[in-house]
Amino acid sequence: MIRQLLPALIVSAFAPFAAAQSFPSKPVTIVVSVPAGGTIDAIARMVPRTWARPWDSRW
Repeated sequence: MIRQLLPALIVSAFAPFAAAQSFPSKPVTIVVSVPAGGTIDAIARMVPRTWARPWDSRW
């Protein structure tokens, strides 16, 4: 029982440090492996705009 509980206690001890980090701290780059002007390219340009709203950051 202790052997199973110990990893959970260790992880929970570091949880406040992980929660304090801001995401994303730098601009995020999305790489699309198709030529510009296609449907996938258009979707790849629209998706970051919707992702940036909740975090109020640049993508």
